[in-house]
Amino acid sequence: MGIVLVSSLVIAYFGDKLTTGILEDQIKEKLEEHAFHVMDGIDRMFFERYTDMKELAVDPVISSRVSTPKQISERLTVYLNSHTFYASLSMFSLNRMRIADTSGKDIGKQHAFTEYWPDITR
Repeated sequence: MGIVLVSSLVIAYFGDKLTTGILEDQIKEKLEEHAFHVMDGIDRMFFERYTDMKELAVDPVISSRVSTPKQISERLTVYLNSHTFYASLSMFSLNRMRIADTSGKDIGKQHAFTEYWPDITR
C-alpha cells in the first residue's frame, strides 16, 4: 500500500509539473501573439498618420507661401472631413504660431515651448 501511495504521489507531482509547464507555455505563446498584434496595429496607425502628414505637406494650398490662414483652414477642413480619424487639424509656423485650425481656435497664438517642440526645433 505504501509503495502504491508513494508512486502515486510521485506520478501526481510530475504530472502536475508537466501540466503546469504546458499551460505556462500556452499562456506565454498567447500573450506574445496578442502583444505582436497590438504592436502591429500601433505601427500601422503611426505609418498611416505619417502618410497623412506627407500628403498634407505636398498639398498646393498648404505648401504655398501665399496661401492665407483661411485658405489653409478650409483645406484642412476638407481633409478632416474625408479622414474622420482626426478630431481636428492645425498648422503651425516654425516659431510655434498657430496659422490655421479646423476648429478655428487659437489662430495667431504662439504655442508654449514645451513637450514635443524641443525635438521639432532640433
